[in-house]
This record gives sequence, C-alpha cells and structure tokens, in this order.
Amino acid sequence: MKKLLWLVTLISTLLFLTCSADKNLSKRYEIEKAYQLGEQFRENLYINLQAATPEDYQKAIAYYQAVKDESPFPKSLSETDSLNQDQKEILDYTKLSYIRISELLMNQKKFDQALSEANRYLADFSVNDLNRQMMHLRKGEVYELKQLPDSALVEYEQVLDEYLQNHERDKPATDLVRLPFYVIALYANQEDFNPEHISRAAGFYKKLIASPPDDQLSQLATQSLADLYLRDKQFEQCIATLETLVDSTGKIYPRVLLGIADLYLAVKQDYPKAREVFHQFVELYPKDDLAPFAQFGVGKAYYEEKKYQKALDVFSRVKQDYSANPRAVPATQFQIGLSYYRMGDWDRAKTELDWLISNYPESPEGMKAVAFVADYFRQQKNQKLSQTYLDKAIAQYKQIIARDPKTPQAFAANQLLTEVYVTLKRWEEAAGQLEEFMKSTPNDPAHAEILLLLGQLYEEKLKNLLKANQTYAQFMMKFPQDPRAKEALEKAMKLSLQMQGGK
Repeated sequence: MKKLLWLVTLISTLLFLTCSADKNLSKRYEIEKAYQLGEQFRENLYINLQAATPEDYQKAIAYYQAVKDESPFPKSLSETDSLNQDQKEILDYTKLSYIRISELLMNQKKFDQALSEANRYLADFSVNDLNRQMMHLRKGEVYELKQLPDSALVEYEQVLDEYLQNHERDKPATDLVRLPFYVIALYANQEDFNPEHISRAAGFYKKLIASPPDDQLSQLATQSLADLYLRDKQFEQCIATLETLVDSTGKIYPRVLLGIADLYLAVKQDYPKAREVFHQFVELYPKDDLAPFAQFGVGKAYYEEKKYQKALDVFSRVKQDYSANPRAVPATQFQIGLSYYRMGDWDRAKTELDWLISNYPESPEGMKAVAFVADYFRQQKNQKLSQTYLDKAIAQYKQIIARDPKTPQAFAANQLLTEVYVTLKRWEEAAGQLEEFMKSTPNDPAHAEILLLLGQLYEEKLKNLLKANQTYAQFMMKFPQDPRAKEALEKAMKLSLQMQGGK
C-alpha cells in the first residue's frame, strides 16, 4: 500500500511538472506569436508610411499590447528573478513591446502617450541593459519633438552614463556610441556650447577603449574619438588616435591607414606627407583590395600640387594595373581627363572624358564627366555643343533613375539632373524632378535640403506662392529641430501675408 501511495505521488508530481512546463511553453508561444504579428504589421507600415492609417497603427500596437497583457512581467515575475530560458524570452518580448509601442506613438506624433509609455517601462524595468538605454534615448527624442531640448539633453546624458556602466564589447550600439556628437550639436543649437563638451565626449570614448583596441567597441570608440578631435580641429591628436588601431603584428589596419593618408591629402593638404602614407600602404598591403586607391592617392597628391605630368603617369599606371576594377578605372580615367585639361590639351581631355562617359556612364565620375564637358563648352560660348552634352546628360541621368530610383547612383543622378535643369532655367522640370525624388524615397534624410531648394524654386523662379508656402510648412513639420526651421517659418509667414494681400 505504501508503495502504491508513493507511486501515485510520484506520478502526480511528474504530471504537475509536465503540465507546468507545457503551460510555460504555451505562454511563451502565445507571446512570441503576438510579438511577431506586431513586427509584421510594423514592417508593412514602414514600407509605405504615407499610406498608413491610424487603424493600421492601432493594429500593430494592439499586438504589442497583447504581449504586455499576457506577460507575467512585471506583474508576477521580476527581471531580477532566477529565470528559465522561456521566461527570459518572454521578458525580452515584453521589453521590446514597450519600445515598439513608444516608437509607433511617436510616428503618429502622439508625443505625450509615447512619453508615458517610456516612463512606464523605466518604472517597470530597472536593470541597466540596452533596452533601458534605448528607452532613455526615446524619451530624449520625444522631448526634442515637444520643443524641450533641455529635458532631452538630460535624457541623453543619462544614456551615456548608463552605457558606460553596461555595454557589450563585441556588439557595440552604434547609435549610442555616436550620441556625443549629437549632444554637442544640440548644445551648439542652444547656443550653450563650450569646450567642456568636447572634453566630456573625449572622456566618454576613452573609457570605452580597451588596450589594445582589438574589440569592435574599442575600434568604434577609437574612430569616434578621432572624428571628435578632427571636428575640434585637433589634427595631430586625430592622427595619433587613429594610429593606435593596430593588429596583433603592430600594423595599422588597412582601411585606417588609407583614411590617415586621405586626411593628410584633403584636410591637412600636406601632399608630400600624404604620398608618404599612401606609399606606406602599398608597401604594407600590396594585395589588399584598397591598394589601387592608395596608388590613386599618390597621383591625386601630385595633381593637387599642380604636378600634372607626374599625376598623369600615376593615373595611367593605376588604370593599366587594375583594368578589371570597376571603381578604380572610372576614378582614374576622370583624373586623366582633368590632368590633360589642366595641362591645356582640351582635345585629349575631351577624348578621355568621352571614353569614360561611354564605358562607365553610371559611375559617379561618368555622371560628372558629361556635365563637366557641357560646362566647358558653355564657358567657351559654344551653345550648340554645350546643349548637345546637356541633352546627353539628361538622357543619361534619367536612364539611371528609371532603372532603380532607390540606389546611390540614382540619388546622385537626381541631384545632377536637377542641376542641369537649373542651368537650363527649366524651373518646372527642376521642381518636378525634386518632387518625384521625394515620392520615390519617402524616408531619405536629404529631404531637408530638397524641401528648402524646392521652396526657393517655387518662390523665386516659378512665383508660385502657394506651393512655396506649403513647401516651407512641410519642412517645418518634418524637421522642427533643424536650425533652418525658424527661417522657413519666417518665409512661410511672409508668403501667407502676400497671398492675403498684405506686405
């Protein structure tokens, strides 16, 4: 009888444990399913934000809210409890759901609700992890949108302090590592910048850098520290910082070494030193994919010194040695054409540029070459040939854009096509091209510049006061924190008065 009772008890215990495990598994499955459905709705929203309705946002939010409602966190479980794998996954889905809801609320400009969601998260989850840091960042963004930059700065400083306390060396959070630059810019916009902000940012980066800087976070922080010094015109410290990025053999990493040479070339304009570093690169890394660009840099340094024949010799050698490289050839070919032009041999320069236009029409240099030739003939008062090349440029740019409007090549082609229309004083087409570009790339950061240019075109060239007013208003709505927003507001108000018959 005792054995039977023992057996019944054992079976009951096993059944309880099995049922309990099944229950946990089922709960995790339900929460994961709700979260993934929310992710699908969110992804669909971002594919076409302009067509998204409030109902679409609400559906996405509802799935994330279901995760929060079903989650045992923080109602019956705490993130500091001893958790099994299923519970850890549920905790991750719960935290991310808070973050997603606040993001979707922000996109709808429901800033107070987004702020409340962020505050609830920070109250419910106190462990300093990346999610908490990102939620502080979210709060800062909301405060900026609410025109409260001082409160935003408090949140951003909190983010930086917390990131110093907890970070992953092999998975750096790029947005947070680069945040000091944004903070400095925000202080500058508030006219509250002082050198101490640079010192604090430098201190932040130095605390993130291990010695040697061989992990991803150290390398990103080192590069950021060098960028900071460069921004502050501390060139020597910038170079010295970059020179600490070495591999296990003590050699500077190839991309870093090439970057140092480029800094001597473009920023310091120390052309002999630039050549020295470019030569050093070729000696250390003759087989590296960047070797042709190091040799190109040698020629570019000669070109900038107006030693055009020496530059031409180097460019011709690079083109010959790397004839199969789709980036090295057009870059060097363009410089070959420019070198002949600077030497006074326009016929040879045009021949070289025509070859580039025919063989590499979609390269950045091929796109610039056709406009360069057109501009040369314009300056020579040769209207016929100038028009011929401008027509060729228009056809070339349109073809690139039509193939895929979202590529970097299409972005450059759009910009150049607009410049051609402006040169030809075809204002309607210039405005239409900019409008079309904004439609095809709804989230492109270049929209700020485009809207200002559009407003100017409508106001000054097309005399369409209504469109100009609408364009400046659109700029203010999309980029309220931009330093130029105040000027856009003044222009919009002036145009409104003019349309109402005022002065």
